Amino acid sequence: LVIYEMTTGAKPFPADTPLASAMKRLTQTPPRASSQVPGLAPSWDAAIVRCLEIEPPRRFHSPTDVVHALTGAAETTKTLSGGFTRPGTRNRSRVFAAAVAGLALLVAALVAAWFFVRHRPPAAAVRWYDEGTRALRDGISFTAMNALERAVQLDPGFTLAHARLAEAATELDYMDRAKTEMLRASPPAFQSFLLSAKEKLRLEAVYFVLVKDFVKAAAKYKELAEKAGSEERPAVLVDLGRAYESASKFPEALSSYGESIESDRQFPAAFLRRAVLEGRQQMNAKANADFDAAEQLYRTEGKTEGLIEVMYQRASLLRRLGRFAEARTPSQAALEMARASGDEFHQIKALLALSDISYHSGDTDGGLQQAQQGVDLARRAGIDVLAASGLADIGNALFTKGDNEAAEPYLRNAIEGAKRFQALRIEARAQLALGQVLAKTGRTKDGLAMIEEATENYRQSGDKNNAARAAILPARTFRDWGDYEASAKIFRRQIQVAEEVQDDGGILFAVQGLGSVLLLQEQYPAALAQFDRSAIVSRAIANQSLEAYNDVFRAETLWRLGRYSEADDCLKNAVQQSHGNKPLLASVESARAALNLSRHNFPAAEKDIRRIMEITGSGPQAALGKRILGLVRVATGHVHEGLKLCEESVRLAQGETNIPSLRNSQLALAQARLAAGDRTGALELLTILLPYLAGQSQLESELCALAAASSASRGAESAGYSKRAKYTLEKLRQNLGAYSVSFEARPDVRQLIRTAGLISDTK
Repeated sequence: LVIYEMTTGAKPFPADTPLASAMKRLTQTPPRASSQVPGLAPSWDAAIVRCLEIEPPRRFHSPTDVVHALTGAAETTKTLSGGFTRPGTRNRSRVFAAAVAGLALLVAALVAAWFFVRHRPPAAAVRWYDEGTRALRDGISFTAMNALERAVQLDPGFTLAHARLAEAATELDYMDRAKTEMLRASPPAFQSFLLSAKEKLRLEAVYFVLVKDFVKAAAKYKELAEKAGSEERPAVLVDLGRAYESASKFPEALSSYGESIESDRQFPAAFLRRAVLEGRQQMNAKANADFDAAEQLYRTEGKTEGLIEVMYQRASLLRRLGRFAEARTPSQAALEMARASGDEFHQIKALLALSDISYHSGDTDGGLQQAQQGVDLARRAGIDVLAASGLADIGNALFTKGDNEAAEPYLRNAIEGAKRFQALRIEARAQLALGQVLAKTGRTKDGLAMIEEATENYRQSGDKNNAARAAILPARTFRDWGDYEASAKIFRRQIQVAEEVQDDGGILFAVQGLGSVLLLQEQYPAALAQFDRSAIVSRAIANQSLEAYNDVFRAETLWRLGRYSEADDCLKNAVQQSHGNKPLLASVESARAALNLSRHNFPAAEKDIRRIMEITGSGPQAALGKRILGLVRVATGHVHEGLKLCEESVRLAQGETNIPSLRNSQLALAQARLAAGDRTGALELLTILLPYLAGQSQLESELCALAAASSASRGAESAGYSKRAKYTLEKLRQNLGAYSVSFEARPDVRQLIRTAGLISDTK
């Protein structure tokens, strides 16, 4: 760089900022010096070009080689001018020769600088740097940031420490801090010349990590691994694995971690990183074995932070598998160890993990208390990113509980805090929940816009899987809005997207979503086919919670087809897989209550609903519970009590802004009014419902409404409704195909057919 600038009088990589100049240095070739200095000897031009090669192996191997190249160029110039000197050229040759000699002296000085002047950090700064880089490899980013801050405080000129500090800040989503540190890590031209080839490679690799070009980062780390000695190589291979992992090259990442372990079987970071990735790739047995190895090595070394991270990651794997009861033990152990060692960062993470476990176990109040403790501790410790994450957790929990009004301010505060530190993933998570809150409270347009913004933030953060899953949420919003066509279209598109990137989790959510739409449309055979597929995927990824929810979906579809025994088996399996997950158990009880209502087992249905009320209180399933209980009370002769329950169900459904739930509650209310002798009130509701149900092709619900309308009316009007009911029944038989026999064998369906006056048409 210096030779180019002295020869041409121009900078080879002009830019507005040092960081932009460094980026050009890594990616662009400057104009040849001869284009700015006419008459420059070709050998000089070639030597300067070689000095500025992008790939280090193509540059000179040492400053001495540069001196030899430049000296050879000077000799060539003398030879070309001797004996054939034209008038006036001798003086120019002498001037040029003097310039060459001066440059040679300069290069000699640079060689001396290389050996004697190049920056060498003090030992204390190097120790903090080593501790920080090791913490980065262990996944303990906050500890890494603290250690690397000590390193740069001791030595502000420690280039690599600034770069690694920028990397730690990036992983914690402190983007402003990351940019500042990377600017400090970009050395001026003279200092850059003094860096070794390995130092330059490492600096380039970290830079590409920061700009999220993980493929190039991996290429640099791979080159560095080839140059590294036996002691350094295991750590570089872990860095290479992390780059591959960020680039979604998971087989390459696992291979790199494996190479690191083979190079040094006493290096716990490699076992830990491989265990975490194996868990995410559903290689659970291998993950547990590697967690065991990492834990043993950290214990041997006396590394408490490493042990805490192992406990936390074990719990994270169990939470992903839906095994929340089992996840509590390692989460609690991580919290206690973090408290004993004064590790505030892991205390906060463990509290937030425990709050998530409490939410899924049905202890919403306990979960809120733990999350608030985590937020308060994060604020006191100045760990603002985790404070924002905790606020997002609280908002999500309140939303799940059905308390949209309370959830909204927490989610907005989380978004504001995340924006302040450019924490895109936390911002996206809070935006997703807020988008759903807005949609649930009637602000659908604003909700969809918020979900779209969250999806884009996930994309910008490089989180492709969550971006794909976030894109599913508009489909759920359209589904709740009653726009089944738009919802199904999005779910089908997201299935294709997930299949292209081989994201089994994304496939599962999209397939289940499509099945739920088909179930609401009462296309039972088609819905069952989707749930059968998602059952295969959920078993493949070994997520018991998702498998249990899928069993609930299948059970709801099977009992509607009259296959009660199979539905019972699915619900039993869901309970076995629930691991104390109370929201899941509430879903099981809801499905079982609807099943028992269908087969006219009214006492069992009432017990099921009572259990739901105990579990969820006033949560999102309250409208469903009130509706089923109201119909049970009507069927058992407690008509007025049942009527009030159905009225309350309609009121709750209106508050949810859930059109399918509202229509089902209105249909139940019409039946209750009819049972109470209010034919006019029943017909008033039914005349609103029938066009909607016909438009949605919800044939079973339409048959139910027509049967009620036939009973509520008289004479020709009643006969007209019976005729329409007959036509609807024929369409149902065609759609159900072989399932029509079991469907018509359902006690509630037989009653509908009798009510509509179609007994002679049934077998």
